Amino acid sequence: MDLMSFIFGILVVVVVILITISIMSFVSGRRLRKDFNVYVNDELRYKENVDARFNDYWKMNETQAKENRSYVDSRVDKLLGQLNK
Repeated sequence: MDLMSFIFGILVVVVVILITISIMSFVSGRRLRKDFNVYVNDELRYKENVDARFNDYWKMNETQAKENRSYVDSRVDKLLGQLNK
């Protein structure tokens, strides 16, 4: 009888430990999922900001390239005009 109660006590302790571990892993899993969702949202927001900045930069460079092209064209026309004189 004494051995039976000892085995039963060990089983109760093991079950309590397993329940505690499962509850802790569930809670930490929810926390990890929440942290991961925050991380993903931050990454998406960062990507949107980078895309917006790149688009602004691209438009600015396109405008600058047009200005440079017109400047170079005017210089070439001027030099060709001097050569043709």
